[in-house]
Amino acid sequence: MLKFTANVRSQADLERRCEKIATRAEHTIGCELWDFAELVELPTVIPLGYYAVQLCTVGNPDRGQCGPLTEPEWKIVETMSEAKAAVHEYLQRHDEIGGGNWGPESGRVWDHQGEIVARFTYNLSCWSPDGVRRIQVR
Repeated sequence: MLKFTANVRSQADLERRCEKIATRAEHTIGCELWDFAELVELPTVIPLGYYAVQLCTVGNPDRGQCGPLTEPEWKIVETMSEAKAAVHEYLQRHDEIGGGNWGPESGRVWDHQGEIVARFTYNLSCWSPDGVRRIQVR
């Protein structure tokens, strides 16, 4: 059995991709669209000089999970070190979370202007918003 995940923009996009793959396949292929609630609106105003850390999970298709394992949370912090500590505490408190549950929205850090300034991965590494540059956080 082969499983793969793709980011699609809509149900129509998913169907086009599946049809394209199915025409080349020797066996039947099933496609499902898993809809996860996106956390794109900040829950509160972030004070000047502070950050908000987005803490959330997604289902892991490898484990047959089709939805988030935990309730999403936001933490207001003053430094990137505090942001890292908030992510670490969240992962410790929810020990059922694995790397496959840490989705693209998980661990994002927002500034007071509503811009994403960093993202923490499951292993607590901090990266620039585009994922290109690693940010040193103690």
